[in-house]
Amino acid sequence: MENLKKVPLSITYAFAFLLLLTVILHFWWWYAIPLKSLSGEDIYYAWREGTNIVDGLNPYARTLLGNLRDNDKYSTYLPFVYYFSALLQKLGFTTFRDFIYIWRPLSLIAHLITGISIFYLYIKKGFYYLGLIILSIFFLGRWSSYIIMTQHLEFLAVLFLIGSLLYLDRRPLIAGILFGGSICIKHLGIIFLPLIVINFGLFKKENFLNFKNYLVGFLIYSLPIC
Repeated sequence: MENLKKVPLSITYAFAFLLLLTVILHFWWWYAIPLKSLSGEDIYYAWREGTNIVDGLNPYARTLLGNLRDNDKYSTYLPFVYYFSALLQKLGFTTFRDFIYIWRPLSLIAHLITGISIFYLYIKKGFYYLGLIILSIFFLGRWSSYIIMTQHLEFLAVLFLIGSLLYLDRRPLIAGILFGGSICIKHLGIIFLPLIVINFGLFKKENFLNFKNYLVGFLIYSLPIC
């Protein structure tokens, strides 16, 4: 906490400036990319699978019956985003335009909160300038720009993943729930699973209870949805 009180004013100004630039970048791509350009992206097909759920169709039926050698935009994600799309359509947001107008602000908020969380981890240790560099890359880097352009699912998945890592030692049950949320949005968090297992030290008796709580949290979230 002492390091948080010693943050130089220049770092605070730079941090605020990066936040502003990130918001501008999102709005820029929202208006620069026509909505019809997203019709070939994963986010469009995720929305369409929600339509299939509303119509009583299994979103994975086409995957099971199709030829997986060819990329025909099969349903390969766990169904969180499909359910989200179906819920919005049940609430009256029936078009892709309605969906994307809700999804874009959610993606922006997830991007900002994830970046702030990462920056917090650095400044807590006193690495002010290194944290600022990492934040700049995460907010304005090429990867982030591509996600904003295509509205892919990564920002929301990474937000849940970072939250899981933040709570890993203090609240393993909450960490497990957040990790389950990340996996249900996109599978990228699975690469961290070996590190999580190592962190708990399963071969140590005193750590087994924490891992059990983590696993319970993961199943609480992921089983009903996935």
